[in-house]
Amino acid sequence: FLSHRPTGRKNQRTMKHPAQRALMASLCLPPALAFGFGGLDAGFPAAHDAVTSFFHHPVAVASASGTLPTPTLDILSGYKDLLASHPLYTKMATGATLATAGDAIAQSREDGSYDKRRAGSFMAFDASYRALQHALFPPIVRVCDGHFLMSVAAAVPPLAQLVSDSDAFYFGAVEQTLASQLGIVPFLYYPVFYAL
Repeated sequence: FLSHRPTGRKNQRTMKHPAQRALMASLCLPPALAFGFGGLDAGFPAAHDAVTSFFHHPVAVASASGTLPTPTLDILSGYKDLLASHPLYTKMATGATLATAGDAIAQSREDGSYDKRRAGSFMAFDASYRALQHALFPPIVRVCDGHFLMSVAAAVPPLAQLVSDSDAFYFGAVEQTLASQLGIVPFLYYPVFYAL
């Protein structure tokens, strides 16, 4: 990542590729723009519970593990507050930051100059897709709650014995995944991705 460049100063390090500078710049953005979980909270209740408990009680979690320094707790608390007060904008900024950073890493491994247009395209796409997730995932979670697949499994005699009401969470996860992978991805994600 870094290269030594003789400049008269001993051991001065410089970034040798513009993509590396863009990556570092994106990593230095305000905390609210640097971290995110996309649609995690909407589609996976168990993951949501784990993340939510951490965000609501970061000090207790950090005290138990002894691994997170105070600045990290401040970043997570600030991000949690922004996610609660401005969920759409926070998710969009998170997506844009992560896309820009990811593209900067990819471009740093390629020959040629840093392609700002490509980076802007990834940034615009990911911010837009986060807005789409923000709008579509709550209805998908409400509708795809596992009852459709449970009723199909209950109609098949060998499977009927294995299905119980406590399995609704797992069937719901499968239904939500299918809705996303067979509905959103081919009909919205790919067309927009390749259009930008």
